[in-house]
Amino acid sequence: MTLEKQLQQQEITPELATFRDYVFQLGKMSRTKMSENFEAWDTQNEVFRGIRSPDEADKKADKKAAPVKMVVPHTYAQVMTFVSFLFLLYNQNRTFFELLPSGNEDFGDKQHDLEALVQRDVRRNSFNRVLFQLLLDVGRFGIGICECSWTQEAARVRVPTTVTIPVGPNGETAEIPFGEDWQDFIRYAGNALRNVSPYKFLPDTRFPIADFQRGEFCGMEEEYSISELKAMEAVGEVFGVDYIEPLAGNWESFRGGVTRSSLTEQQDLRQTAMTGNVQSIVLVTKMQIRIVPNRFMFAEEKPLGKEDFPVLYHVWVANDQRVIRCEPANWWHGQFGFTLGHFLPDMHETLITGLADLIYRLQEVVSWFINSHITSVRKVLQNRFVINPNVIDMKSFDGEGHIYLRSGVNPMLAERAVTQLQVHDVTAGHMQDTGVLGALMQTVTGVNENAMGQYNGGRRSATEARAVAAGAAGRMKMHGQLIWEQCLEPLARMMVANLRQALPVEQFTLALGPEAESRYNVFKGTPEEVICGHDYFTFDSTLQSEKGFMAQSLQELLLAIMNNPAAAQQTGINPQKLLEEIQWLRGAGNVKRFKMTEEELYAQQMATQGASGGVGGVPPNGSAQELPVHTQA
Repeated sequence: MTLEKQLQQQEITPELATFRDYVFQLGKMSRTKMSENFEAWDTQNEVFRGIRSPDEADKKADKKAAPVKMVVPHTYAQVMTFVSFLFLLYNQNRTFFELLPSGNEDFGDKQHDLEALVQRDVRRNSFNRVLFQLLLDVGRFGIGICECSWTQEAARVRVPTTVTIPVGPNGETAEIPFGEDWQDFIRYAGNALRNVSPYKFLPDTRFPIADFQRGEFCGMEEEYSISELKAMEAVGEVFGVDYIEPLAGNWESFRGGVTRSSLTEQQDLRQTAMTGNVQSIVLVTKMQIRIVPNRFMFAEEKPLGKEDFPVLYHVWVANDQRVIRCEPANWWHGQFGFTLGHFLPDMHETLITGLADLIYRLQEVVSWFINSHITSVRKVLQNRFVINPNVIDMKSFDGEGHIYLRSGVNPMLAERAVTQLQVHDVTAGHMQDTGVLGALMQTVTGVNENAMGQYNGGRRSATEARAVAAGAAGRMKMHGQLIWEQCLEPLARMMVANLRQALPVEQFTLALGPEAESRYNVFKGTPEEVICGHDYFTFDSTLQSEKGFMAQSLQELLLAIMNNPAAAQQTGINPQKLLEEIQWLRGAGNVKRFKMTEEELYAQQMATQGASGGVGGVPPNGSAQELPVHTQA
């Protein structure tokens, strides 16, 4: 019995039980190591969000509407500046991924088709949201993960139906309406891009996480509703959804940061009670495993297959109980379907240091300085008095209203009976210290005031401003280039390989138009062309300010050529291409859309000749026409 047939059976077969237990062991091994960083990630997330548990003094101050201690949002400012800088840097071009072919045969329609289809998938997956979450995770946790998989979204709708009936003696027929019926449509076939929480990522931790593609396995945990799984079952992605049993136990929280060493201790899952028509959320462990079939043994020493080389398998286990997917991946790109971006990709570290972790101790000291100053000022503002109870009636003294002397006391003693206690604020210099520590944070991370758009005082020339902006952006551009090469470019390569392997011609023509059908076979190519291709996606890290300077330099060259046409011939520079490059650098895009048509050009030529007294001309169709000639009498 094939694995697909076994998945559809209610009883769990020994073969599927072997897969289930194997996935559980691999997941436990990975989770045990990854959970060592959960506590630190929780701390960084709380600092980033400004969460602080109030103590008793804070509760009392809050009741009096006084300031409470807080987390100074330095980490938030640093991380969000880092994220926004790279977000805008990656999105400064018309298309997110720009393909640079490696051979002349890849230019033209093929290059355009690949870029257009990748951009279609980018828009379909709301990639700006995916990119933002990826960069935010890199800043907070030091690692951002994206999953790339192939999906088909089906839509089942009721459509009008017709029936054919004879209408004439010679076999004529006609179609008439005949009610409605359900019909299936493929709404979308393409790449699915999702963020993966670092808490739910399950790499092979026997290798550095920056080198996870070398591992034996890689996976993740993800929550699905029953309706989602049923929709996936309808297109043949999973099987046996009706036989999934609810999770045992009482799972009360849903958060990726629960420290645990096995799934039986505590689940990161929102468990909804199975009452009435309410269905639970299913926790799916999605594992991609490189298995050598002739060495993977079932019961009675039965091997999985005859292959003596690693084959990438998809194995999904629902609620740690039932395998709902088990099949070879058959991906032409041959990689795990994940890409990782790292803040510091160090081969000597299994887990990664993030920007928030880098400045955590400095952040703690800054928050302590501010909070201690708030506490000190709060105490200083409290009126404290030294009172002589022999002179003052203590029942009348409340520090705010009238004060009465004791009966028979000399009124002259009142001035010395109550004296305000002089208290000095020893934390007055803390605010200056926090400024020094804030500047030290910027030095450590490279996310400084210039990167935040806050120039230091003093006059600067345009050249100095460009130099300062380039220097401020240098550190973050380095991280951006590394994230591109580690995560985003491999992601684009996977997307292209998946498109060329599995995109049907119907989706191809829907995206590019019916006239593109003749290019479909060229786009698909052969497995060898896809696997051995060396085309790559470029990353233009030039800042907008730098592009403006380049455009200004090219504009000066263009003006020199226009003023001296002979210079254009001597240098061999095309002024039209020079103008297009200038406008592209300034964000105007393709200026060819402003080019005059042949009719407009001919009309302008006629108007110019008429104004100058000239005659003749060639119309747009190329045939000569007789024009009236005016002569003197």
